Amino acid sequence: MRSFSTKEKKLIKIIISMTSAQNVSLKKLLEKMFCIEEKGRAVIIQTSECYSVFYLKNNLFDNEEAKKEQCSAFLEVISLLKYLSQNFYIYFLPIRYEKDENVYCIQDGFDHPEIVKDSIILNKQGEYTNHPQNIMDKGGNIIYKGVFLDKDTSSFLANHCNEVLLMAEQLKNLLVEEMPKIEEKTKKQKKWKWSSLLNVFMILKFGIMMYLIWNELQHQNVNINTITASNTEMISNIDSVKIALGTLDSLFIEKLPKKESTPKPLPEIGFFYGIDISHYNKDVVDKIDLSDSISFVICKATEGIHYRDSYFDYNWKRLKEKSIIRGAYHFYRVNVNPTKQANHYINVVKKWNPDDIMPIVDIEQNSISTSTKKKINKEKLQKDLLLFLEHIEKNTKRKPMIYVSKSFADKYLLNKKFAKYPLWIADYKSKKAPRLPKTWRNVGYKIWQKSNNYHIKSTREDLDVFYGKLEDIYN
Repeated sequence: MRSFSTKEKKLIKIIISMTSAQNVSLKKLLEKMFCIEEKGRAVIIQTSECYSVFYLKNNLFDNEEAKKEQCSAFLEVISLLKYLSQNFYIYFLPIRYEKDENVYCIQDGFDHPEIVKDSIILNKQGEYTNHPQNIMDKGGNIIYKGVFLDKDTSSFLANHCNEVLLMAEQLKNLLVEEMPKIEEKTKKQKKWKWSSLLNVFMILKFGIMMYLIWNELQHQNVNINTITASNTEMISNIDSVKIALGTLDSLFIEKLPKKESTPKPLPEIGFFYGIDISHYNKDVVDKIDLSDSISFVICKATEGIHYRDSYFDYNWKRLKEKSIIRGAYHFYRVNVNPTKQANHYINVVKKWNPDDIMPIVDIEQNSISTSTKKKINKEKLQKDLLLFLEHIEKNTKRKPMIYVSKSFADKYLLNKKFAKYPLWIADYKSKKAPRLPKTWRNVGYKIWQKSNNYHIKSTREDLDVFYGKLEDIYN
């Protein structure tokens, strides 16, 4: 069982108090525990698009230290609730506490929020929000600023926000259970002290006895062999002391804390989130900070045989400086020379480091010009794209990845050779796992572009998900 900080113990007491008295939802619990108007904190959850925003009053948000402290504190609350739920100290019942809503506004100062046109009116004072980054007062002045929460936290909040929360009986004993462990530890320490004293006494006794024998030998100059033969009692005493020393050794081995070697860190397997960007997003890379859960960024490099994204060089350099895993993609044009496209892409990116994501080609409906859509030769499209991929792999020594949607792939990319290239699948409709094209059905996907509505500081990007060991994203 894990130990709890003073703050966590206080939160557990609040949970016990609230759930003992009445049925509560996660929303009501957060309004009591954390999302308090007086503290300048609030959360708004968009359940239909599964994102949530943590808001802070301007004075907290604009102070970087205070902002990080508040964000960490909120995530600690969520972490505690997850731990209690996973270990069956609390339960979320799939019974709705209130009528389900697309948006949940969590703060004790939000009084029956309602949607009016494009805004959410939060309380009688007229405070409102009409976009995710800010909450305004009645006069339109910004009073809260928001930070987008990571997908796991958003999913947890969206799934359980309106469910009834029940407390298991063992939750009441959770904090009490620490006391017997302390008493037991004290008893063991006392026992160990007495055993140690006894063994030290026996060692001293043996030392004195050996000194007396040695002294006697010096005075009488007696042959050591005759003494050994006649001193069976001494041998017996020596054996006793050896046993005592063995006992003492075992006590130290069993009771003293062992010095453990530092284990090699094992790579964590889990969900990692990224975004893909182009010049449309401008300097969005500069806006990524510790409050975001972004592990990787894929930026547009080239398109066709001439176009170079105006922000690529800047993005590529800044991502390296900020130690964010980076990737670069080429937007493929059908019926344009594939080898020339590949060379253009290579010449712009120049070099892929071992810790850069593999080369990527983006092929989609917009890759086909409107004038040729009705005349597309599927066989030629596939042959040209394979030439592009082979040329990239030959010249970069890296196997490239294909970005494509299921509908496009099932129509145009049916050659089984494509399956050897990792898949970056675009699917915004699925929630738990993406729908895979026929060609990749037996091999799976590398990255899932799950949403096109992720935000960083009011900028819009596509959200991508990678599952596995983070170092496996490179190849």
